Amino acid sequence: MSIVKLMLFEYRRIWKLYLALAIGILVVQLLSIWYGSYQIASIYMENARISGRSYLQIAQEYGVSFFQPFHGFPVIASIMISIAALLLYSCLIWYRDWVGKYAMAQRLFTLPINRSSLYFSKLFTIFSLVLGLIVLQFFILLAGIGLVYLTVPSEFLQTDDFSIQAIIAYERFFSVLLPSTFTNFLLIYGAGFTFLTVLFVMILLERSFRVKGVFLGVIFASWSIALNGFGTYLSVQLHLFEREVLFILALTLVLTTIISTLLSLFLLKRKVLV
Repeated sequence: MSIVKLMLFEYRRIWKLYLALAIGILVVQLLSIWYGSYQIASIYMENARISGRSYLQIAQEYGVSFFQPFHGFPVIASIMISIAALLLYSCLIWYRDWVGKYAMAQRLFTLPINRSSLYFSKLFTIFSLVLGLIVLQFFILLAGIGLVYLTVPSEFLQTDDFSIQAIIAYERFFSVLLPSTFTNFLLIYGAGFTFLTVLFVMILLERSFRVKGVFLGVIFASWSIALNGFGTYLSVQLHLFEREVLFILALTLVLTTIISTLLSLFLLKRKVLV
């Protein structure tokens, strides 16, 4: 069975929950952006009515901004919940296969397939789900900007550089979630991919050695953090250029990913108990 077929099998098991999560994020964020923009616009429209000044005069005098609704608590909370849900699923994607009288793991491991295909299918499934939510977040921001333009008088928006780039730059949270450069994208989501491989090692160590495996997993995770942290710390202490610091970080991330993947494949083939 190929990696693609195994990924499709995983998608069939999760698509309903994933769709519900995506719809929930979409509804919560768009309602929050619309309501926040409506509230801000109402306050300044009332101010203009009382003072007799135009909307543009009010906007110029008070520096009216509509960035805040994009960074309100419902928006940030929905993103954090989706991250937590994907982290939880990163564990469940393995552990649920051991649940039940006729465990799915037993059936999968007895199929005439290379166990590495099983590993990579789960890894790429999780990562593709993450990328799917990132794309969704980008289109939510686009739709949110459209909602603001439909809700708010255009005079209030003339004093703002109202664009996705400006919204992302307004708060660091979005600049991490939606990096502005390809290099930052590779580093941030490369680190996320490395984290997944380390998490998979911890799970497979526990599946292989049970209680002792938990301690081994913690040791391996600590080693991974130390390797990447020390490499970055050393490069900063040596006063290297930013490009060189990023190169060393990328190098340690790649090294961690390779070691994690090789160890996971070894555990799957030689140690994991069904």
